[in-house]
Amino acid sequence: MVRSVTTLEDEYVSRRRVQAGVTLTGFVIAAALSAACLIAAVLSFTANDHDSGQTHAAATSLSSTAAPSATGAPIAAEPSGDATATPAAPEEPLILNKGADEKHPGETVAVGDCVAAVVAAPDGGAPVQKSACSGTDSRYKVTAKVTEGAHCPGDADRSVGETLPGGAKDTVCLDYNWVAGNCMSVADSPKPVDCAATAPGRVRVVEIKYGTTDVNSCTGGDRGFVYNERRFVVCVANF
Repeated sequence: MVRSVTTLEDEYVSRRRVQAGVTLTGFVIAAALSAACLIAAVLSFTANDHDSGQTHAAATSLSSTAAPSATGAPIAAEPSGDATATPAAPEEPLILNKGADEKHPGETVAVGDCVAAVVAAPDGGAPVQKSACSGTDSRYKVTAKVTEGAHCPGDADRSVGETLPGGAKDTVCLDYNWVAGNCMSVADSPKPVDCAATAPGRVRVVEIKYGTTDVNSCTGGDRGFVYNERRFVVCVANF
């Protein structure tokens, strides 16, 4: 059966319309996709710009923060040129919760010297504080010095170590500073006192008897301190 010319033309027009519709639909879809991509790109750029602003702000904040130095102390950030200078707050006063001990250098002493006190931790030399023998602060007298390894007399009242120049060591032997005519307080360990002052256990040194250990050899006083090894007696009287 042979189709007419009109029918063939109608079919051709119909196919062209279908093709045009498909092409239009594809164009619309492509345009929509392009618009969506454009919107996504704009949103992404806006977000990146916002993040960049936050990062810059954080970097500015960090750069103005004090950074620790090599010694651990903070290094203050340099102020900007337009910043208003703020006066520094006054420092808090230093308050000590205990007294300060006076530093005392070590002194080299010789036999016959007198000592006011024994220093616990000298910088060097003898751990003693030398003083005039006539003063009431002279508690001890140096009676001997012995080399390292040797010992003071057994009846010495006290002994302390001494470091000599060069590192050698010896020992300083000390007796209480008994002086005839002077006064001592013997309430605890003997120490010099003013005879005119009232002090517990106050006695006057009447005489010192050498070559004996007998208290009865004292011609004055009512008792005596006996040094048996070196054989002498310190005779004292209460008053």
